[in-house]
Amino acid sequence: MTHREYTLTVESPIYEEMGEIKATHKGVGETMTFSQQDFDRIKKGEDIVRHVVAGHGMYASVTFNKGNFANEVTYTEVTVSTGVAKLGKRKSK
Repeated sequence: MTHREYTLTVESPIYEEMGEIKATHKGVGETMTFSQQDFDRIKKGEDIVRHVVAGHGMYASVTFNKGNFANEVTYTEVTVSTGVAKLGKRKSK
């Protein structure tokens, strides 16, 4: 099974929002890694909303889109293989 993981560099700060409270979630120059599906959504211009723990058991939402990231993106192609190996134990009589 092969898949790609996309690494995007933040170009415009991404904020956590909890009601009237706003805090920086990712600053300029930081990176975020996404699956192929999320990358395709961002590329289409969709907003991505994630819910995060803001501390003390409270939750905040983080919203971002392609306007928050640099145009050039890097990706890593990952291949996952599974198989069976033997330990080399001898059969006992």
